[in-house]
Amino acid sequence: MRSFCLQAATVLVILFLAIAPGALAGTSVRASVETFRSLQLETTGEISAEGSHPWRAAIDADRSGAVSTEELSVFVSVLDALVANSSIDELGAYGATWARENASGAAPFTLEGRAVLAEFAHSLAGPMRVAVSLDGVPGAIDRVQSSFTGLTGAVADNRTVEAVQVVTYVFARSSSSTGVHRVELSLPAMVPLRLSVGGGLEVVTFESLDNGLIDGGRTTVSGNTTEFPAVFFVRPRAVTDDAFMIALLAILAPAVLVGIVAVFASPRIEIKDAPLPVEPRYK
Repeated sequence: MRSFCLQAATVLVILFLAIAPGALAGTSVRASVETFRSLQLETTGEISAEGSHPWRAAIDADRSGAVSTEELSVFVSVLDALVANSSIDELGAYGATWARENASGAAPFTLEGRAVLAEFAHSLAGPMRVAVSLDGVPGAIDRVQSSFTGLTGAVADNRTVEAVQVVTYVFARSSSSTGVHRVELSLPAMVPLRLSVGGGLEVVTFESLDNGLIDGGRTTVSGNTTEFPAVFFVRPRAVTDDAFMIALLAILAPAVLVGIVAVFASPRIEIKDAPLPVEPRYK
């Protein structure tokens, strides 16, 4: 039983990781670069109703015939930890599964069920680590957050599953001496990809993106990935005279306003034209 479940689940894993047409409907990837210190990658997709059966079979660790909320929580927690830390091997994955099982309040897992869940999560984690680099320096995974909607319930349920995974990568300070920085993403081919940058940045150009298009404000670029890594060239946005004046006014306006308020709010001393209290000695 374990062999069948794991083999069937592994087939779906391969399709999931390759993001092949038909395996995950409507799969898309969004990348966000707010600064040159980090990048956030969000992958969304859908597992077909039929394809979800092996997934539930692998996550049903107590062998009850259904995936509970607690079992799904254990699976997601273990998966996120494995994606974030490539040094965890299969034995470590089993230990992580056991520890999270004990803390989850789930019904006790069987020995076989725990092993299948751990191995399933471990087989998913490696290929889920997308190679991301800035100016040729690989990014390090800082945070992973996965979610699966529709994965709980009976193993035989015919329900589609919505999958979302958000991975945050961090970069060491770039050593590039130029103002233009190279952002590279190694993704499977034929995946819709959209990259957006923060307000202080702009997209200059891109490479290896079919039907690529940069918006008028140069804040987003979208297209479809190819068999080569998608490359984007990004730089700090130049400060225009108008933007400089707006920023200067934003800095000075509060001080000017405080000064005006202080002038009108301070008490006024009224000097009256009254006779001197003492008669002058000399006239």
